[in-house]
Amino acid sequence: MDSPEGSNMKAPGGSISFWGLFDLPFLNCPSFIKINLISKTKKEETAMATKKSMWALFGILVISAWVLGSVIPAGAESLKFIIYGYEIKTESVPVGDVEGHTLILSTRNGFCVLENGEVATQITVMIGDFIKLSGSTTAYHTLTFADGSTIISKALGGLERTAAGPSASRGMREIIKGTGRFEGIKGTGTGTSKFLPIQKGETIPKAIGEVTLTYTLPTK
Repeated sequence: MDSPEGSNMKAPGGSISFWGLFDLPFLNCPSFIKINLISKTKKEETAMATKKSMWALFGILVISAWVLGSVIPAGAESLKFIIYGYEIKTESVPVGDVEGHTLILSTRNGFCVLENGEVATQITVMIGDFIKLSGSTTAYHTLTFADGSTIISKALGGLERTAAGPSASRGMREIIKGTGRFEGIKGTGTGTSKFLPIQKGETIPKAIGEVTLTYTLPTK
């Protein structure tokens, strides 16, 4: 059976598009043109917003890299040591709001063995806000070397407790002063300690810890 007339028309030079047989006046309609313009405008706005977001992200990454780079300056040195610490004096005052809440002022001595073979001593004065010997601490550490040079740092940290008693402490240090060969020192540090079983009469047991200081000294 033949196809209906005009359903598959061919020209001598090739095929004619089906839509080419019809005039589409709505393509020139002002409303259609307006819709096209709005669509293009929205696409351009989206592209611009994407570019702005990318530049903002790039700026954040650049600033972050600068900040991270400034935390550990080029040429910074590290000082690592193991410390054995023990309490020599403590005062405890109950707060009274909940059971076991106390404020503690403690003085501790420590013997330090440095990674480079040096030895030093450390005196720590600590204020603790504890509930049943677990809580936050603020401490000042004075590290004294054999030649009399010192490094003084401030540490903010915390004390953890298990059923057997305090188990560990950790803190972040900021170096606030140096004397002797450490005059003008600047830097930060980290420290962790593990506690030995508490003895009778002790509020905080003896501890063995590791400390790392990262610092710079003035150019000579």
